[in-house]
Amino acid sequence: MRKRFTILSLCLGLALLAGQAYSADREVPAVRVEARTELATIQSGEARYRDLPKGVVLEEGAFGVEAVKTITYDKKENVFTINGTATYKPPVDRREFTRVFKALQKDDRLGVTLVQGEARTYGKITSSTNIAEDMIATDRLIGGVIFGLEHLLEGIKLPGGYKPQTTDKRDTPIVLFTTFKGFRFEKKENAYRCIDCTMDIQMVPIKQGARSALGGHVADPAAVVSFTPAPTDKANFDHLRSMQADYFKMRQFSGTLKWGEVAAFARTIRDSGIDQEAFLKQID
Repeated sequence: MRKRFTILSLCLGLALLAGQAYSADREVPAVRVEARTELATIQSGEARYRDLPKGVVLEEGAFGVEAVKTITYDKKENVFTINGTATYKPPVDRREFTRVFKALQKDDRLGVTLVQGEARTYGKITSSTNIAEDMIATDRLIGGVIFGLEHLLEGIKLPGGYKPQTTDKRDTPIVLFTTFKGFRFEKKENAYRCIDCTMDIQMVPIKQGARSALGGHVADPAAVVSFTPAPTDKANFDHLRSMQADYFKMRQFSGTLKWGEVAAFARTIRDSGIDQEAFLKQID
C-alpha cells in the first residue's frame, strides 16, 4: 500500500517582504534545480546544523574564481580587484558584504529555519537582518509551491498564473530542507560575475512529535528510505523546474540568490590565506 504523508505548516504568522534583490542591470544567475530524498545528505545536514534544517541554507565557496593572492577594494565603485587585475562587483553594498564576511569568520553556517512558526537562524546572523528575511521569504515560497499551501502564497502571482496542486491524503509530516550551493563564477574581460548555482530541495519525512536538542525536527530514517513524493508534489516541482527562469526572477528567490553569491565570494576570500583584518579595514 502506498504510504500517505501529511505536511507540517511552514507559516510564520506574519508576512515578511523580501529585501533588495538583484538590481535591474544585473542578470540573475541560472539555477540548476534538484529535488530528492537522500538519507546520507539529510544526516549530513543534521550533523552540520545540529538540527534538521527545515528551511533554507547557503553553502560552499565561489567556484571558478582564481586563487586569491591579493585583493583591494574601491569604496566609491564598490568593486573588488583580485591579484591586481580581475574585478568583482558584489550585488550588495560594503556594509552588507562586511556583515556577511564577519558572520562567516565566526561560523561557516548561514541559514534560516522556522520552529513552531518562529524564525531561527543558523550561524552568526539574526532573524531581523535582510539576509535572513530574504531566506525566510524563499522558504515560504518554496513550501507554498511544492505543497500547494495557499496561506504561504497569499498575494503572490506565480509564473504562468499557476495554481499549485494540493493533497489531503498524508499521514506522516514532511518538511523541506533547501540548500543553495555550487555558485559558479565566470571571468569575462577581466571581470567576474556569478553565472549559475544549484538549488537542492530535500523532501524529508520526520518523526511525529519528536524534537532535537535545539527544538527542531528529527528525520525518520525508515520513512526517508521508503519515501515517494505524492503526485501533486511532483507536479508542483515539475512546474517550478519548467518555469525556473521566471521563478528565479521573483524577489522571493532572487534575494536569496544574491546572498548566496555574496556568501560564496566571501568564503573564498576568507579561505584564501590573505590577512583578513587588513582586508576588513579596506571595507569597514
